[in-house]
Amino acid sequence: FESEEVTKRVRAYVRERMEGGRGGEGVRERSSGAFEPEKDAVRSRLSAALSKLENGLVERGAEARLVLLAACCGEHLLLIGPPGTAKSEVARRLGSIVSDDAAFFQRVLTRFSVPEELFGPLSLRSLEQDVYRRNTTGYLPEAQVAFIDEVFKANSAVLNALLMILNEKRFDNGNEQVDVPLVCLVGASNELPQDPELQALYDRFLFRKLVNPVSDDGITDLLSSTPSEVSAEGEVTRAMAMAKGEGRLEPEWLEDLMEEARREVAVPNQVIDILARLRSHLMEECEPPIYISDRRLLKCVGMLKMCAFTNGRKQVSEFDTLLLKHVCWSTPEEQDKVNDWIVDQLVSQTETKQLRYLLLGVFTRCCKAMSNREGGSERGG
Repeated sequence: FESEEVTKRVRAYVRERMEGGRGGEGVRERSSGAFEPEKDAVRSRLSAALSKLENGLVERGAEARLVLLAACCGEHLLLIGPPGTAKSEVARRLGSIVSDDAAFFQRVLTRFSVPEELFGPLSLRSLEQDVYRRNTTGYLPEAQVAFIDEVFKANSAVLNALLMILNEKRFDNGNEQVDVPLVCLVGASNELPQDPELQALYDRFLFRKLVNPVSDDGITDLLSSTPSEVSAEGEVTRAMAMAKGEGRLEPEWLEDLMEEARREVAVPNQVIDILARLRSHLMEECEPPIYISDRRLLKCVGMLKMCAFTNGRKQVSEFDTLLLKHVCWSTPEEQDKVNDWIVDQLVSQTETKQLRYLLLGVFTRCCKAMSNREGGSERGG
């Protein structure tokens, strides 16, 4: 193809894929299986929520989309990066969208953190009756959205209860096991876990995202923000981003969304085949092997269904599997291996291999450039 023709096709492809597809970071796939018009209300509501998450943040669009997708799936997100990169801000914004102030919980863990910091103090009244029970009001067992910084500092005293909350969304309070209303927990860390004891906790975070400082290209936008819009750490303040009553995603609404996605979205055999071959490739052909647990693989299917559902489709697209680069890795180096393998599979399944490879290779760069250009035109107009 001539370069001008390739450019035209890239632009047309990107516009078609991204138009209206705001429910997850996955690309939008037009198909004959599109939902009825009333389903547009779902996408509209999610789009409003995403706007609230992204508003004013510089180079945090992927994090905003992933935390929204995590909440829609009822899963958890791990953000890995240095301090001052808006990790806590993303979590607070999700809390403002999903829960009220009383149902948002945040803590910074240390190696000396005690269970009372996360799960609440022992109830003195219950102890008087020889009952071992915690007062969980205002603590993690009653939170809808939570942010735990330095999450891998968790010690054995808090680890088991935390694992149960993340995986089963239940909490052992004395001799009673209770359900917890947790929608999404955002964990943050400056580094990956090294202790084998923490691998179970690491596996509980379905989504994993490396967060880098703002690039040289984006630093001008960050520094040009007004003082009232930016906190001392360089994070856009919650008050600027959130307006009460706008872009709300109630937990009950999210539960209905998950149920509809499970019931209405089909996963074609070719997508199942990609998942199975990806796991085999990572565990048998990569050196060192990349382990994918059965639990994580099953949750990948649910995540892909939600991606399709929030983009108005009744069937998972092969292109949705590009999201697996945020799910199927343990170290940053493995993320590129996952992404490259998926791209190779998608390229091999099309007749226009050269053009498709070009489209996939420059997809992110084109989207970002077009978004910046169109945003500048709108502001200029």
